Amino acid sequence: MVCFSMPVKLRIAAEAMSAYLWRLGQCSQIRFILPRLKEIEDSRMALTTWSGFKFDYDVQVINDEFSTAEAIDMRCRVKSQSFNPDSRSLFALSTPGIAEDGWAIYINGLVDSGLVVNLDEHGFLHVVPASAVSKTQRRGRTGRIADGVYCCLTESSSEESASLS
Repeated sequence: MVCFSMPVKLRIAAEAMSAYLWRLGQCSQIRFILPRLKEIEDSRMALTTWSGFKFDYDVQVINDEFSTAEAIDMRCRVKSQSFNPDSRSLFALSTPGIAEDGWAIYINGLVDSGLVVNLDEHGFLHVVPASAVSKTQRRGRTGRIADGVYCCLTESSSEESASLS
């Protein structure tokens, strides 16, 4: 069995989702939910340094420094693109709970790390698996106004099917 790092899994998911969405006649407007800023930066590097994508795309990091003006600009952009296959694709990287504003309904792909950061009883932060409820809620954030696709990177498809039944 081959094990890939989270950034490589994310890049593979982005490529597969983009190919699928292109076959549907849509540009990719994909959100990636990652547990911490370290994973966001590693994933940004994986996406921006790999030359295998056959389309133009932008990578947007959305964190607590993402301004209201930037959120409005992003919403205008993804709304005006209307998933047009000739538009420039967008990969938006964020942690859970960030970027839940009005632009998220225009996402047609969601790559979920399946991880969250929790505070333990001693005040230490740990990256742990997200609950099935959280994953189900995240899954509902894609494909709201157009066909969409969801991918969770930390579980097998049989576990996902069982947990969402």
